[in-house]
Amino acid sequence: MSRYFFIFLLSFYFIFFLGFSSLGVYEEISAINDTITVIDGLTMSLKEEAVYNDTIKKAISSLDSNDYKNAITWYDNALTLNPFSIEAINGKGLSLSELGKHQEAIKLYDKALKIDPNSKQVLNNKGYSLDEVGKHQEAIKLYDKALKIDPNSKQVLNNKGYSLYLIGKYQEAIKLYDKALKIDSKFIDALANKGSAYYRLGQYTEALKWLDKALKLDQSLLVSIYYKTRSIEELGEPQVAAEFFKNASNIYYHTIMNMSNAFNQNKTETKN
Repeated sequence: MSRYFFIFLLSFYFIFFLGFSSLGVYEEISAINDTITVIDGLTMSLKEEAVYNDTIKKAISSLDSNDYKNAITWYDNALTLNPFSIEAINGKGLSLSELGKHQEAIKLYDKALKIDPNSKQVLNNKGYSLDEVGKHQEAIKLYDKALKIDPNSKQVLNNKGYSLYLIGKYQEAIKLYDKALKIDSKFIDALANKGSAYYRLGQYTEALKWLDKALKLDQSLLVSIYYKTRSIEELGEPQVAAEFFKNASNIYYHTIMNMSNAFNQNKTETKN
């Protein structure tokens, strides 16, 4: 056998056998990749991902149902699966905030912002909690950062407006409410807040215009009920104000009772 023929056979061996061997390794790696996924930089199996997603859904459902304690439990479970989940950290912070635990919420938002400094949702929610503890200037800075990311966020525009409202800058607040309402003319938060701002400016007729728009969307909106009652009183019609407040209070009471009954029923069904 010539030296060249031997080299040919050896080359054929490497190409044929090792080539197929490499293909087998490639298929094996592909199979492994089919069973893993990456969420927030964390590698998870498909099974773990399914459990995580189901846990997040349950947390969101509890949050939407105002069941904040259960929401926190579900978010904690999600964070056990993925400690870097912005969605879970933010959701837990929002739940704590709704329970009035704003300082705890702020700590969680800070943790989330270390992972993603440009999360609009976290910036907005931290701003809300800062407003609730009286740190309005700090809140405004966060809203401004969020608006650089998304200038057309109606919620951030409204929340910055509310910060300005809280420090007595009612005209500036109204400008932001107007921007939010250009994006969504039926955005109830901005309608209610704009009415409240006009009340603070002593423009009671204008206040009623916007408060009525908010109450048309939700007759049980307590803040609008209050400011509409006060506006009617300021316009010199105390009896009309009293009658409106009586009727509106009944609507508010029945709405709250219905929500409470639905919440308790949902908890019972969950246990069963």
